[in-house]
Amino acid sequence: MNYGRPIKFALGFIVVILLLATFLPEPKPRVISYVNACKSNLREIQKAKEQWAADHKKVLTDVPSDTDLFGSDAYIRARPICPSNGTYRINAVGALPTCSLAFQGHSLSPDSITSTNNARSIASPP
Repeated sequence: MNYGRPIKFALGFIVVILLLATFLPEPKPRVISYVNACKSNLREIQKAKEQWAADHKKVLTDVPSDTDLFGSDAYIRARPICPSNGTYRINAVGALPTCSLAFQGHSLSPDSITSTNNARSIASPP
């Protein structure tokens, strides 16, 4: 029996896998830091929304305006800017804020928010 052919195939397969692992691009540190900064901005927006809702007895479906959240006398001094040039949507109090680059990882999951104000405990309509 000739075992040379399967061995050559296996060695060739291993070489291809090693080459792919060597040359596939890995995420760049700058990209990772931009995603993390964006997520941090989204968390801050959510915390500001929750605080605004608690202070003004708002319900989960209320949507704060930019002037409610951002400004020298508001919850955040200036409207955050996504470092990758995405745009933020504030959304309703009961929904997480979003970034237009969510498909690139610029997004939050409900369990990624830790806040002293729980969005579910905000005043509900009478």
